[in-house]
Amino acid sequence: MGLEEEDNSRYKTGTKKCNCPFAINVKELPDSLWHVNLVCGQHNYDISIYLEGHSYVSRLNPDEKVVLQQTTKGNVKPHGILTTLKERDKLNSSTIRIIYNERAKATTIGVG
Repeated sequence: MGLEEEDNSRYKTGTKKCNCPFAINVKELPDSLWHVNLVCGQHNYDISIYLEGHSYVSRLNPDEKVVLQQTTKGNVKPHGILTTLKERDKLNSSTIRIIYNERAKATTIGVG
């Protein structure tokens, strides 16, 4: 998966773990236009009621990352950071694993 060496304008994409037949092809055209082709619009699973743990909705937005950095510098434990984020936004579906990963990432780049 990823960017092909010969044709740097096409990506091969796929689904994670569930072999869902849903597929789209996206190609950048000249003049910053995009061509989107729906290959298969069907899914092989039901819609999730609870989105906690799903990779897209669980990620932190820029404001939440700032809160994470500030609380990390204040020596707040990860569970306390998660509680703070969930109190600020009732729709936040991040997990403790997201907090640990973001803290490690911030430490690696020297922010936290």
